[in-house]
Amino acid sequence: MNIRQTLPKLMILVGAGLCSSGLWAGPAATAPGLEAPALPAPTALTASGSLQLPTTAALEPILQRSPAFAAAEAQGQAALAQADALRRGSNEFNLSSQVQSRQIRTGPDQGRYTEWQVGVQRPVRWPGQAQADAALGKTLVQQSRIGLGDARHETLREILRMLTAVQRNAALAQLSGDAAALLQTQVRILEKRQSAGDASLLELDRIRAEAAQEEAMATQDRARAEASLAAWQSRFPELSPHPQSHTELRGLKGSSTELLSDYLEHNHQLLLLQAQWNKAMAQARQAHAQEWPQPTLGAYLSSERGGNERIVGVQLSMPIPSGSRRDQTAALTAEATAARARLAQTRELLQSEFLSRLRESTGLTESATQLERAYADQWRAAQRAQRAYTLGESPLSDWLQLRRQSLQTARALVEARYNAAAAQAELLLDSHQLWSLAEADGMHSAQTEAPGL
Repeated sequence: MNIRQTLPKLMILVGAGLCSSGLWAGPAATAPGLEAPALPAPTALTASGSLQLPTTAALEPILQRSPAFAAAEAQGQAALAQADALRRGSNEFNLSSQVQSRQIRTGPDQGRYTEWQVGVQRPVRWPGQAQADAALGKTLVQQSRIGLGDARHETLREILRMLTAVQRNAALAQLSGDAAALLQTQVRILEKRQSAGDASLLELDRIRAEAAQEEAMATQDRARAEASLAAWQSRFPELSPHPQSHTELRGLKGSSTELLSDYLEHNHQLLLLQAQWNKAMAQARQAHAQEWPQPTLGAYLSSERGGNERIVGVQLSMPIPSGSRRDQTAALTAEATAARARLAQTRELLQSEFLSRLRESTGLTESATQLERAYADQWRAAQRAQRAYTLGESPLSDWLQLRRQSLQTARALVEARYNAAAAQAELLLDSHQLWSLAEADGMHSAQTEAPGL
């Protein structure tokens, strides 16, 4: 055994003998510090990755003031007004009047007479046309209600993603800050050992460089955490990113088939496409009903020969339809067919995407569990390497390398936990098993098939 390996053991034995005789207490105070932990213990990372979600009560005011929600509400009011207008119809009474002068030059009625005529007319909708207009108005209202639910859902998705980023970046900043502080403690211990001749300047320089790199990483993590926190506070200032009262993140309930059915039933993108198909079909029905033109009914009162003659009559007029009306119906029917095809295509894509996300969520959870075991093993190995270096049985590089690998695994563990929690929470949100908020009434009404022509 060389001098470098023998000297630490000899110093420990001598220190122990002097301490037992009461002559010297210095090494007894510093010896425990030589094996002080240089990495956060696995138990310290237990809470990392536990996504804390605000309660429904805390979220409701935020949703009410959301610009997207306000825009959707205004759109809903516009849809209601359009529905009322369609139900009433656009036909209006038309008042007409005319004045004329009649001059008779010969005969017993020779003279000049003032004559006038007053009339009123109005186009009349056929019953089928009124029903088609009212049906189109209902589809507009249904579409606006789905848009209102979609605005709430997307705001919740934004909150979930931003909240995950804030908490994940804060956890990584905490991890890197703690690790850098623990390594700084080791730097001070090694400085004392180097002053006592128990460590070389090369070892001290290497651990100082390692500490500087970790401090730089901790600085980057802090900056990233502060940036995400500033973005959160700017977007949702009234909501704490670390709520004390939080919603418990439950697991997904049901089989993959049941989860897929719930997801497709509540998916707003699919519901909006369904509403667009219903709207296109209603427009086609409206055009089909208008192929038979509307008659115009009227009545008039006229005065002739200076009031000597009074005439009361009625009027009926009707356009002669052309082929363009049928062409318009055919065009709108084709657009409805295209809308139905887009709906079917989107359903297939969403189904594939959901099953992929479901499998990815399961994989992220399994990966986090594996990383937990890996970090526990690496942490123990790093502890042993640290003791071996302290006793002079292995070089400093072995310990630093194991420590670096352990820290990388710890960071991967924190990220994996948050990614798994966020993926699970988003699946719960899309399946309407998270934040059971009251959405716009009738959001499922668009799921009924549009009637044919």
